Amino acid sequence: MVLPLGSSGSGGFASAFSTVGLELFSLLPNAAAARGLSIAAAAQDRTSFEPIRQDRDIEVAARQAEQQAKDLGRIKTKLDTVDRLVERARDKLDEIRLLLVDMRKAVELSQLSTATDEEKRTQANVFDQKLGEINIKVRNFGTLGNNLLGSQFRDVFSADTVSFPVRPNSLQEDSITGLFAGSDFTITETSTGDIFVPDIFGAKVEALPVDINADANNGILLLDDDTVTLDNSTGAVSITRNGEGSPVLEGTLERKGLEVLFSPFYENFLNDTALQNALEDVDSATGTIRFITGIFDGFVGRVGARRDQIANLIKENEKFAQRVETENLRDLLQRQAEQDRNTLLFSGALNSTIGFSDSGVLTTAINNLVDVQV
Repeated sequence: MVLPLGSSGSGGFASAFSTVGLELFSLLPNAAAARGLSIAAAAQDRTSFEPIRQDRDIEVAARQAEQQAKDLGRIKTKLDTVDRLVERARDKLDEIRLLLVDMRKAVELSQLSTATDEEKRTQANVFDQKLGEINIKVRNFGTLGNNLLGSQFRDVFSADTVSFPVRPNSLQEDSITGLFAGSDFTITETSTGDIFVPDIFGAKVEALPVDINADANNGILLLDDDTVTLDNSTGAVSITRNGEGSPVLEGTLERKGLEVLFSPFYENFLNDTALQNALEDVDSATGTIRFITGIFDGFVGRVGARRDQIANLIKENEKFAQRVETENLRDLLQRQAEQDRNTLLFSGALNSTIGFSDSGVLTTAINNLVDVQV
């Protein structure tokens, strides 16, 4: 018995023979050849042309992995910003430490037995300049709200806090609070309660709030021949002009940050005891900077480790999504290869069957069939 050809719905030879298979088989000179052609057509018919349908759970997991990678990417961007900020602050602390080294050198040169009063005043100016540079670095570091070394506001002697998320779609955050690395002080006037602060290079003290648009001569200038007395134990301070009996400013001095003062509060380096006080203050400030540096070393490691962890999670999610996509493509190519293989088998069987008759009714019928159906 000759088996009927099935209908694959895919076009080509299989569809053609499926439509008029019985008429073609009646023309074949050999029943075995007919069976071969029928089997090949059936194999072609069994080939699935349906699209690849992946497991639903795998598809969902792949989409979730892609979304997770995007969410983690936003966290990593924030962590990159914080990491750069912390590392910059850490580098700035090294610069401040080197400026303290220069300040110590200025004091040591003034302590030499050969140093004249003029040389001491010169070194006092160097001392004040270096101290001013420290405060410039602190005030200009970062931007408003993320200065981990201090503040841009003249009356604020603390550093900012920087926060960053720890996981996607969560309100939970981690934070880093900086440390004030400047050297500053305030003088609270006894009679009025007004608070005075020094300008950037210690040339004068100004009452808060400081008016940046005020005249350059605003405030109380600190002159070389002023008499400045300071009790380090109580903070009691007075500034008296040369030849005058009453002070132009009297109050309580409170140190901030590194707690180093400008040279007028060390008697312009003209007194050995005041020079020793300056040296001790600079050494203490150097110890403070080393402590702050250690804290920031911990910040760098903490933020860096969190950033690396997030980066690894991003890679894992991206690799999973890519692996699913690759496997989908591989399955598609395998299915396509199977379809192509079955098509080739069918074509081979057809060519073999046609070989039974080089001419005549069979060849003419097949040619007509191909012309009309395909």
